[in-house]
Amino acid sequence: METKITTANRVECPAGSWSARRASCATLRKGFAYSGSLRCGAFLTILFFLFGPISFWETGAIGIISTKIPGDSVVSEIGCYYELDEKYSNSSDQEEIDQWWEEKIESIKKSGIQNDIYSRRGGGPNGAQWNTFTDLYFVVLFPTKLELNNIPDDDYTYDPISIMLNEKPITYKLVRRQSYEKGIMLDFMIEKEVWTYALRPVEPHDYIPLFGKERVESGEDGGAFSAPMNTGMVFQIVVEIELENKERMTASKYFHIAYGE
Repeated sequence: METKITTANRVECPAGSWSARRASCATLRKGFAYSGSLRCGAFLTILFFLFGPISFWETGAIGIISTKIPGDSVVSEIGCYYELDEKYSNSSDQEEIDQWWEEKIESIKKSGIQNDIYSRRGGGPNGAQWNTFTDLYFVVLFPTKLELNNIPDDDYTYDPISIMLNEKPITYKLVRRQSYEKGIMLDFMIEKEVWTYALRPVEPHDYIPLFGKERVESGEDGGAFSAPMNTGMVFQIVVEIELENKERMTASKYFHIAYGE
């Protein structure tokens, strides 16, 4: 599968380094725009009927929602990394960032997602990430033998890739798609100004996907929590693709963060 760049607003971006693509797609550097609630509701309705029940489990302090792929027994995966693996990184050295991310992608192709922020608890209350402020780099693995659905020549609104933050579609995004041993790989960056804007308070329906059913059932008095369960802020990222046979695959994770002295 040839490496391709896809943007939701159909801007064609050249292959090559992230810096070259950003320069050619300067409007994408201004951040992400959110579409309206009607589109969000329609997406969630379709997702429910397509995928049915959602299973939850716990990894570290960050919850994962994963839906099974149609006709397969494996699940999609999302990995997330701080820029340069530093939670306060504010680097202006784009060449260094490009090299770091390309090495990370090659490692993931060979060995899978490892040592990302979801693989360990953060330093904040209840294992939340602590005082982080940097760009986030995501990679999504969709194990499948199929290709992405083609974009019709006469439809400039269709995109086989959908990315949502807290149920709000990102309508401006730079996404690289390429193949790996088991299927389709996507990678993209979300700027710190965007994901921090998307944060919302932790709500009761977040507890199980964030902490796991067993831990939640033990309660705050059972010693499983260092602070009330609603401590901190979250965003949920959902990535969905449409395959050439019109089936959809999805992957989702929560990001949990707290701030303080």
